Amino acid sequence: MNQWISLVISYGAVFLIVGVAGFLAKKEIISGEAARKVVHIGVSNWIVLALFIFQDWYFAIIGPVSFILINYISWKLDLFGGMESGDKSPGTVFFAIILSILTWHFWWLYNIGAGDFRYIAVLGILVLGWGDGLAAVFGHKWGKKKLVNNKTLVGTLTMFVVSAVVIFSVLGFAGAHNMLTNVLLALGLSALGTLTELFTPGGWDNLLIPLVVSYAYYGWLLAVGVF
Repeated sequence: MNQWISLVISYGAVFLIVGVAGFLAKKEIISGEAARKVVHIGVSNWIVLALFIFQDWYFAIIGPVSFILINYISWKLDLFGGMESGDKSPGTVFFAIILSILTWHFWWLYNIGAGDFRYIAVLGILVLGWGDGLAAVFGHKWGKKKLVNNKTLVGTLTMFVVSAVVIFSVLGFAGAHNMLTNVLLALGLSALGTLTELFTPGGWDNLLIPLVVSYAYYGWLLAVGVF
C-alpha cells in the first residue's frame, strides 16, 4: 500500500474514533467519562493498524508526532471533550509523546535491518489502552476498596489480568518465544505495568506504562542476547 494512502487511513481512523465518542457524549448517549475511555482504548489500537500499513519510520511517526501538538492544543483549549482526562492533566499529550518514541525506535530498527521488533511498541501501547482503560472502567463501576492514588483493588486486578492477556497475545502473534516463556513474560511485564499504573499519579501513567512495559521487555531481549 502507498504510504501516503496509509497516512490518510491512519488519520481517518483516529478522527473517526474521537468523532464518534464526542458525538455520543454530546447527545448524552454515553457520559463524558465513557467517551474518554472509548477514545483511550480505541486510539491505542492505532499501533496495530500501523504495524500493517507503515513500513518506514518517517511515515509511521507523522501521525503520533502531529498529535503531540493537536492534543496539547485540545488540552489547553478543551477542543475535544472526548479526548481529555477527567482530572485535566495532559495525559493525552503524554500518550502522543510515548507513542512517537516507541513508533520511531522500533520502526527505525526494522528499517535498518536489526529485525522486526515493531511488536515491542505494540506491547506497551496496548497495555496502556486496554489494561489501563478497562482498569478505570471496572474500578469506577465496582471498585470499593481503595489502594493508593485513589486507585481501587478491582481496577488494579483488572489492569494486571487484562495486561497479561494482551502481552501473551502479542508475543504469541509475533511468534517471539515458546509458550512457557510467553506466559512468564506476560506475568512479569503485566506486574510491572500494574505497579507503574498504581503508583503513578495523574496522567503520567500514559507516558510511563508503555515506557516501562516496552523497554523492560526490550532490556530483557538485550540481556539474553537476542540483539
